[in-house]
Amino acid sequence: MTNNVTAGSSLNAGSRQNLHHLTQLSQNKRMFLPGGAARWTFGVEAENWEHRSVYDFRDGQGRSYDNSDVIGYGGASLVADRFRWSAMAESTLPILDGWDLTIGGRRDDYDDVGEAISLLVANSYRLNDNLALRASWNRAAHPPSMFALYSPEAQYYTHICDPLLKDENDDPLCYWVHLIVGGNPDLESDDTERISVGATTTFGGFSFAADLFSTVHDDLPTIAHPHAIVDEAAAGNLLPGTEVVRDEAGDNSIERIISPIGLFGETRVRGIALHMGVDWETDWADFGLDVHATRTLHYKHFVLGEEDTGGYVRDRAHAVLQAHRGDFTANWSAYGRSGYLNSINTARFKRWYGHDLTLQWQDVLGIGLDLTGGVLNIADRGATLDPSDDDGPDRTLDSDRGRTFFLNAMMRW
Repeated sequence: MTNNVTAGSSLNAGSRQNLHHLTQLSQNKRMFLPGGAARWTFGVEAENWEHRSVYDFRDGQGRSYDNSDVIGYGGASLVADRFRWSAMAESTLPILDGWDLTIGGRRDDYDDVGEAISLLVANSYRLNDNLALRASWNRAAHPPSMFALYSPEAQYYTHICDPLLKDENDDPLCYWVHLIVGGNPDLESDDTERISVGATTTFGGFSFAADLFSTVHDDLPTIAHPHAIVDEAAAGNLLPGTEVVRDEAGDNSIERIISPIGLFGETRVRGIALHMGVDWETDWADFGLDVHATRTLHYKHFVLGEEDTGGYVRDRAHAVLQAHRGDFTANWSAYGRSGYLNSINTARFKRWYGHDLTLQWQDVLGIGLDLTGGVLNIADRGATLDPSDDDGPDRTLDSDRGRTFFLNAMMRW
């Protein structure tokens, strides 16, 4: 017997992602070319990923219920796993004195979405000891998230103007339609192409680099707009995986729209990436500071060829201050992003920043054990909110998880 309960609030009872590296093997080799010694590396790796995100519901008296027993929408639970094995190879070839060419390739094989191939070609030309020019091209494939593949169905009602039915003014008839959305286990990997050109300069312990980049993402998993699904179906071009069910025995109105996540998205990005690094030594510790910043100059996101007019994060920055003494290393990180408009340009998400602290003890007691621990999002800063409440919170990994304590152990032998 199933008990249905209507609750006023929801609680995320558990969200966990476990990553297990089962096997990893790499090998470095050398050969000689006119510019010096060439180097190449190859390796294989296996990984098992377990994802668990389970929601329950809490009523006014603090009692919790499984979300499947609750009437109404309040989040979808997901439990899934993924196994991957990979083979990769990379070689740096000193073609001439000062000119290095790097080529590489990687093949990932996932048990749920099949293979994904990544390729890299990079050039670096040293003008002198302090200045080098560089350029790179890479193409990569990334698997869809387990949420995009396996998220359970969610049901809504959406307002549709039906191109096949007309009202008294001969305009498309508008009415509410049952909409079913969910994951799509038939998704394949996306496709990303990136081109970058830039320069780097070094003076002693100081380095600075600047790169112009252009990135194209195709076949991104996203949910198509219901109107687009209906219009394409009416034109005889039903989108892959979708379905428009009509009352053929009655007035031919739409009974429901089935809209799983599909590879309908694409993104175009251009920008500049900056990096500054400096190292210095003291009597009791060695210090290093790394600062990365990105300025997005152009951003376009499309779904089925229609441009998303919402805003985007224009500026991002991440700084890491490291102190190292013997087998101990401490890292303090600060990171942030600028504010941006919501998807319908009615309000603005505020800027967000946070801090992390990580401590590492290598080769504990000389037994090959490495310990790493610390705290993420020290200030416990919550998600940035859309003031208009049209988009809700901006849920990124850093802002959504709040203050997080962690401890990792790795044994080497």
